[in-house]
Amino acid sequence: MSDTSEIHIDNRDGYDWVTLNRPEKMNAVNGRLLNALHSYLERVRRDEAVRVIVLRGAGRGFCSGIDAKDFADPNTPPMETWKIGDIVRLLREAPQPVIALVNGPALGAGFAYAAAADVRIATESAWMRANFTDLGLGGAELGLSYFLPATVGQSIARELLMTSRRFSADRALATGFVSEVVADDALDQAGEQMAADMLSLSATGLRVTKQTMNSSRFDGNIEAVVEWERRGQHLCFSGDIGVRFGAIADRLAQRKVQP
Repeated sequence: MSDTSEIHIDNRDGYDWVTLNRPEKMNAVNGRLLNALHSYLERVRRDEAVRVIVLRGAGRGFCSGIDAKDFADPNTPPMETWKIGDIVRLLREAPQPVIALVNGPALGAGFAYAAAADVRIATESAWMRANFTDLGLGGAELGLSYFLPATVGQSIARELLMTSRRFSADRALATGFVSEVVADDALDQAGEQMAADMLSLSATGLRVTKQTMNSSRFDGNIEAVVEWERRGQHLCFSGDIGVRFGAIADRLAQRKVQP
């Protein structure tokens, strides 16, 4: 097992089990988790011994998005924000299939990281939400405008991004966003079985299958889409964006609700 304090990497027989490890914060992305996950994905793409990647969150949630308190705190090292979106690219362009195990909430960046995976399995209690508009940003962010229309269709994708509504596990299954919904205590077993089924293919066949599906499924270019999203969010940013994050962090602290 290879660990940092923010992510755990369990090197299993032919695949990696990667756990986002900030359960006390619902695995919200801070600078350290961001750097650790980005470094891992940059490294593993060159590791032919790893044939499948399983991604899940520790504790009660998959990932609750960006840690607003960490983002707004002037005493923390500045977050390399470009890596937030680059992880989406790395997940989809990794030669290994990525299985996202979605437990509890997947918000903002967490929703995007699940969407960028090749296969998603959710628990009955899982739910997703594109909550970028809560911060005064556009709803199309981190590749969601690229992945959602291809999985759930244009109408539902636009609804989710334009309203910031909750996307329940049952609805995600009905619309094809997830492959399976399982009991909360059966998620790991479902992920292990999915990985085993993938590993039954030849190593070359598995990689070629992902590469071919990436090439044939999407007409657009994800790098171009993410760049358009970045430009749109740049227009949304104003001088008070730090104040917005700070206010959210203050409200969460007062309510004693983890971000």
